[in-house]
Amino acid sequence: PGCATEHFPRTDPVAIMLTATREKCLLGRGRHFAPGMYSALAGFIEPGETIEAAVRRETLEEAGIRLG
Repeated sequence: PGCATEHFPRTDPVAIMLTATREKCLLGRGRHFAPGMYSALAGFIEPGETIEAAVRRETLEEAGIRLG
């Protein structure tokens, strides 16, 4: 309040995904995670992008896996 600067939280939509087959699912792991800790993949949806396209893009960017 002292600097009179206004800050606004991001309001961009996000996709949180669990890519799975019948036998397996894809989880992410950050370097800072405690041993045994994993996470679902997630990322911001770009303007005009569908949720499905965002899931494909984020999975490729974060895991190097191309989805159909």
